[in-house]
Amino acid sequence: MSVFRTWLFGIVAAAMVLSILYALIPKGALLTIAKCTGGLVMLLVVLRPLLTLDMDSLRWQYEAWEGAIQQQTEAYTDANRQEMAAIIQQETAAYISEKAAALGLACHPEVVCQERDGVPFPVEVTLDIPRNPALAEVIGTDLGIGENCQHWQETE
Repeated sequence: MSVFRTWLFGIVAAAMVLSILYALIPKGALLTIAKCTGGLVMLLVVLRPLLTLDMDSLRWQYEAWEGAIQQQTEAYTDANRQEMAAIIQQETAAYISEKAAALGLACHPEVVCQERDGVPFPVEVTLDIPRNPALAEVIGTDLGIGENCQHWQETE
């Protein structure tokens, strides 16, 4: 913060000195030359921090921040993907439960998802009821989960 304060103080001080100087110089060609020179002086005072800038330090800081941003982006992407998979599992299980209820069955399915092109798809289901051909067909046609990926409770 002190660098900014020093820079701002330099601008204010240069502006005050130039104002006093302009007030003391009589109107005419000399005042025009003084104002032109004063404008250049103000420009140098304003740009002085850029002249003393260490570009290697900025490049290093940029690379450090870029790495941190990349890591954070990857963490958010992974968290989003996991949350999306959990939602898809819950919604697919709810869908299967509703279809089972429509057939007069009560079950609590567990769905397993697998990623395809970065998107989780339901690929396997485990049901806590004996095999029901009508429900197996609904799961196969509506959800694309084949018979070999449907795991039913064994009859006792």
